[in-house]
Amino acid sequence: MSLTNAERQALYRQRHLKTEDSTAELLHAVINLHAKRALERLAKCYGVTQRFA
Repeated sequence: MSLTNAERQALYRQRHLKTEDSTAELLHAVINLHAKRALERLAKCYGVTQRFA
C-alpha cells in the first residue's frame, strides 16, 4: 500500500528537521519581499544557508 501525499510530506519533514543538536523546529510564515531580500543578503554576507541564517 502506498503512502498518501500528507504521509510522505510528514516523513520528509521528520528526516530534514533532525540536526546534530536536535533543536530545529519548523516554522511557516509569510513575510514581505523586502524582509526576505534582507535575509537573503545576510545569509550571503555571512556565507551561510538561509536555513541556518
